[in-house]
Amino acid sequence: MGQLIMNKTGLCTIAFRERELEDVLLLASNAGFDAIELWGKRPHDPEDEKEACKVKEKAADMGLDIGVYGSYLRAGDLQDENEVASVFSKAAVLGAPLIRVWAGNKSALEADDSDWNKCLEDFRTLCRYAESEGVNLAVEMHEDSLADTAAGAKKIVESIDSPCLGLNYQPLADMQTDEQERLKEVVQYVVNVHAQNWTKSSGQRRQSLIGEGFFDYKCIYRILRDAGFHGYMEVEFVRGDGSEAKERALKQDFVYLRELVNKV
Repeated sequence: MGQLIMNKTGLCTIAFRERELEDVLLLASNAGFDAIELWGKRPHDPEDEKEACKVKEKAADMGLDIGVYGSYLRAGDLQDENEVASVFSKAAVLGAPLIRVWAGNKSALEADDSDWNKCLEDFRTLCRYAESEGVNLAVEMHEDSLADTAAGAKKIVESIDSPCLGLNYQPLADMQTDEQERLKEVVQYVVNVHAQNWTKSSGQRRQSLIGEGFFDYKCIYRILRDAGFHGYMEVEFVRGDGSEAKERALKQDFVYLRELVNKV
């Protein structure tokens, strides 16, 4: 996976999906992030290549790379080749070296052979596109997907065996999984990280600052670092309901992640 590149922090623009993209770019730039992950839905997702070019220029003007294009291409449910082609075309114009993709629509613990066969068939298709376009893919390790367990995520990557295919690690929101063990099983395949955290009060899960919740990101980052991880540590969601509260939380999360990748 190469040598570690320090100081790689990113903001997923979905964290502020209620705001126009230019506002989110400004927030990311002012906070000090290195890059963004562009949310693949409106109002942030460009309608076409012309708009994608403008997004790239605006990001560059603010000193931001577009590290990831957060698409909603879902292996196991690929039906429209035009949609697939559009995602890869926009990623190329954006200059995004990595495209986030999904694995099915049910947990690996519930999937049957038919689910797995269709999902893997679609991943082979996506990897052919990726190899042709010179980009990489990151499978989101999201709950209710075939990549939610370490075994499921590992099965996908190892079955496809493409240099273009890696994993987008994020902890499971149920807060019942041993995340350090889950990460250790797949860490050699992780190319991007969605950082988020929660606390639990009176049985209710609540978004927290990344450094203050249930998951220990110092331990998580050590595992990544020791395996040679060199992708982005990205803020995916932030604490708070109103704009001011979310902006304050974003600044705190950025400082935490920046110190983490520099000091751990």
